[in-house]
Amino acid sequence: MKLNNFFSFKFKKREGFTLVEMMTSASILAITVISVCGIFLSTVGSQRKVGQIANILQDSQFVMETLVKDIRSSEIDYTGTNYNGDGDTGISGTETELAFKNGTKYRLNGDTIQVYTSAGPWVTMTMSTIKISSLFFLIDPQTDPFTHGSIVNQQPRVTIVMTIKPASYPQDWITLQQTVPQRFTQKK
Repeated sequence: MKLNNFFSFKFKKREGFTLVEMMTSASILAITVISVCGIFLSTVGSQRKVGQIANILQDSQFVMETLVKDIRSSEIDYTGTNYNGDGDTGISGTETELAFKNGTKYRLNGDTIQVYTSAGPWVTMTMSTIKISSLFFLIDPQTDPFTHGSIVNQQPRVTIVMTIKPASYPQDWITLQQTVPQRFTQKK
């Protein structure tokens, strides 16, 4: 074999991929799989958080509905001794406790709402999934319109302002506010 023939040797064209082509396609496949896994995990995490927030809203709605039901069906107790826990005398501005003439009372204790009934001691009414960071009651009018000689001619109403934090995501919070008229009426 001559040296000339050695350099003029023709390679047969082979079918298949080169190592560079295989590495490039494997890299593209790996990037695609990692991206899809990241999107999937992000979606699952978001779905879990949305589900927990929906549960928290449901628990918060239960608490608010319980308060609303009692305000509408009970008579607000305007005596000053029930509202002295916030540093002022009687009803003045926002109150930290709400009392009714039937003996039921609501207050914030730590991060839970407690209810007191004539049947027994203070009982926690909030679920363990939520933490109440603030609870205020704004009672209007500030004096009992049903007492004899009262010049106030207004149906009592209570505005409830409640800030709720989920136990699982304490950095998130929701503030609920609702104004509820008292249905109880009485002639002067």
